[in-house]
Amino acid sequence: MTLKEKRLMMESLGKKAVIFCDMDGVLAKWEAGCTFERTLEPHYFRGLELEECVKNALLSLHEAGFEVCVLSAAYIDGTAREDKRSWLEDFGLGELNYKFTICGENKANFIDTKPGVNYILLDDYNVNLLKWSECTKNDCNFIAVKFLNGINGGSDTWKGRTVYHRSSGNIIAHTLADIAVMS
Repeated sequence: MTLKEKRLMMESLGKKAVIFCDMDGVLAKWEAGCTFERTLEPHYFRGLELEECVKNALLSLHEAGFEVCVLSAAYIDGTAREDKRSWLEDFGLGELNYKFTICGENKANFIDTKPGVNYILLDDYNVNLLKWSECTKNDCNFIAVKFLNGINGGSDTWKGRTVYHRSSGNIIAHTLADIAVMS
C-alpha cells in the first residue's frame, strides 16, 4: 500500500494525524560528545549534517498529503532559531511547516490542538517523548516515537515505538503512516 493510500484509509476511518519531527539528533545528526556550551556558539546549528533517511521520510509523507511539521527546541537568545530556519531551507525542507519551542518545555505546549487528532512526535530524547506521551491537552492522542540515532539508546529505558537511523526513508515514512492509521 502506498503512503497516499494509507492517508486516504486514515481519512476514510475518520482519523486525523499530524506528524512532528525533532531536528537535533533526528533530522540533523547529533555530534557525539557535543557539550551544551558548544550548542550556544553562534551558527552552531547551521553546521550540522543532514540525516538523509529522515528528510526522505518527511518529504514522502508530505507529498502523500500527511500533515508534517518540524518541531524543534531553540534557545531564546542567540542564533539558533534563524540558523535552524536557514538549515531547513539549505537542505530543501523549507516547504515543510516548522515551529520552535523553548528548551526544556513540553513541546506539546507549543502546538495548536484539535480534539480527536493524533499528534505523533519523532524525537531522540526520552524526556521529550515522555512529556509528549503523558500530555492530555484538549482530549488529543499524543503518540511518541523514538529515533535511535546511533548515539542514543545504548542503555535505554525507552519501551515504546522506535525507528532506527539505519532504516531507509521509505521504511520510516511507512512506519509513521502506519502509526497514524492504526492509532
